[in-house]
Amino acid sequence: MKETEPGTELWFALQAQDTLAIFDVIVDEGARTAHFSGAVAGALKENANTLVKGGWEAGVVANINNANVLSAKTPVDLYTATTATYIKLEAAPGQSERLAALLTAVGPIVADTEPKTLFWVALQIDENNFAIFDIFADNFGREAHFAGQVSEPLNTQSDDLVAGGWDAGVVANVSNFDILAIK
Repeated sequence: MKETEPGTELWFALQAQDTLAIFDVIVDEGARTAHFSGAVAGALKENANTLVKGGWEAGVVANINNANVLSAKTPVDLYTATTATYIKLEAAPGQSERLAALLTAVGPIVADTEPKTLFWVALQIDENNFAIFDIFADNFGREAHFAGQVSEPLNTQSDDLVAGGWDAGVVANVSNFDILAIK
C-alpha cells in the first residue's frame, strides 16, 4: 500500500476482541478509487466471503463510513502507537452545527496540550453523525487524553449537543482497539 497508494495518507488495521476494523485517511475521491481498486482491498474482497460475516457487500461495503475531517492533530510518532479509540456521536435534534463547531474548535487544544495523543481527528459522517478517532502509544496516553482539556468541553456540553448526553451518547459509544498495522 505504501508504494502503490500515495493518496492513502494513513491506514490502520484495528482489533477489539473479535471485531476487526480499518480506519484510513484518503486525500480525495481519486485516491479513494485507487484505494478500493488496490492490492489490499483486492485481497480483502477476494477473501471476504470466508473472513468477514456478510462477505464483501454486506460485511465490508455496508460498513464503510465516508466522512469529512472537521479538525485534526497532525500525526506524530505513528509507529509507536499500539492503541486507538473510536467514538461515534449522534447530534441531538437541531444541534448538528453546534456539535460540528465544538469538534472543530477542540482540535487545536489536542495539538497544543496532549503530546501523548499521537493522532486525533474529528469527523462528520453525515448531517447528524460524527466521530472522533485517536491513537496513543499506550493506555497511559489514552488516560491522559480523557483527563485532558478536550474531554471537559465535550462532557459539559454533551447533554445539549449529543443524543443521549455524556453517558449514553458519548461514553457508551467509545470503542477501544489494539492497532495491528499502520501505513
